[in-house]
Amino acid sequence: MVPTLKSDEPGIVLAPVGGGRYARGTRHNILVIAPSQDADLPLPIRRALVGLIIPTIFDWEQAEGIVPYGCRIAYAEDIVEVLEKAGEEGLARALATALTIRGQEYYGVVFTPGSYRLLDTVNPSSLM
Repeated sequence: MVPTLKSDEPGIVLAPVGGGRYARGTRHNILVIAPSQDADLPLPIRRALVGLIIPTIFDWEQAEGIVPYGCRIAYAEDIVEVLEKAGEEGLARALATALTIRGQEYYGVVFTPGSYRLLDTVNPSSLM
C-alpha cells in the first residue's frame, strides 16, 4: 500500500500525489461489483477486479473536480498488489509495466459509481 502521512484531522491522511506534494485523502476499502468506466485501465484488468477489495485514497470531493461525482480513486500501485494477492500475476505485471512506461510517480485509477460498494474506513494509524 502506498504510504501516507498522518494528519491532525481525524480520519484524514496526507497522500502523495507526486513532485513531493501531498493532498488530503481518506482511506476507504471498496468492493468492486462491476468493471469501472475508467478507460485508462485496460478492460481485462477492470474485469479481474470484480469481486476484489481495493483500498482507495480519494473521493470525488477530495479530487477537486478531477473526477465526476461519486467516484473514488485508488493508487494503481495498490491495485498491482491486490491483483498479485488474487493470483492475477500476469495482469499485475501488465499494469506495473504500464505504470513504468507512463513514468508517473503516482497514478490514480478511478472507480465510477455503480462499479463499487463502499465497505469501511481504513485506520490511518495502521498505515504508518
